[in-house]
Amino acid sequence: MDSRRLSEAELVAIEQRLEQTTPGPWHSDEDQVFVGEEVLADVCCGEIDRAVADATFLAHTRADVEHLLAEVRALQHELAGLQRRGA
Repeated sequence: MDSRRLSEAELVAIEQRLEQTTPGPWHSDEDQVFVGEEVLADVCCGEIDRAVADATFLAHTRADVEHLLAEVRALQHELAGLQRRGA
């Protein structure tokens, strides 16, 4: 197996960490990340342009990870089906 591929245990760990986060949606405004009106994080390092970019990235992280996990699971299911048909 390719060592760069995620194991089932790694995928489960990512899913568990995701489940423990504050439910979304998250959004950013300037250098802050919010859940609703509540500040989830202040990004306060580096130049303001970089802090704004970091805050935007962080604000999308929860949803992005959720979508990526769903895609990985769907591709695993599709691959398993193809392997069953070809085996």
